[in-house]
Amino acid sequence: GVFSFDLSFDGTATTSGQRVALFFQKLGNHKLLATSTDFMNNVATSSVNFRVIATPESTISDIERAFSLGWFTKKQVRNTLIAQIKAMIKIEKKIEVIEEKLKNGKKKITRIERLEKKIDRVLAKALKTELKLYNKGKIINNQANNLLQKDIEWLLKDCLLYSNIRR
Repeated sequence: GVFSFDLSFDGTATTSGQRVALFFQKLGNHKLLATSTDFMNNVATSSVNFRVIATPESTISDIERAFSLGWFTKKQVRNTLIAQIKAMIKIEKKIEVIEEKLKNGKKKITRIERLEKKIDRVLAKALKTELKLYNKGKIINNQANNLLQKDIEWLLKDCLLYSNIRR
């Protein structure tokens, strides 16, 4: 039989059945490690490595969660931030439609992809600047600002402005 069972998330002990809220975890790589020891002192371990990422959809979810936690309280700010993310998604979808229509036009597709990256950077930088202003004006707190800034940096870094993978 099993004598002991240990579980850790990123090196911190946790208990079986305990939920880990990914909302509060940093973006990037994480590790879940399970270790069990039987009465004969035999040890078995199993681990799972995974990544927490940001997508436009998860960023919208983060905005909603930060609002519900009271990290900012103005509905208009929440609505504006969500509208800006949705505008990015809409632009991405339009670019995808254009790329699909350009069959075998690799040179044109390459130009479109370069333009897409520039648009992504401009929109994301504008959003990051707006967040800083909200934070400086105490409209959103540091936690909301840091969380959303990191989400946007992730979106820019990994060019994941449109994806079905959720945080």
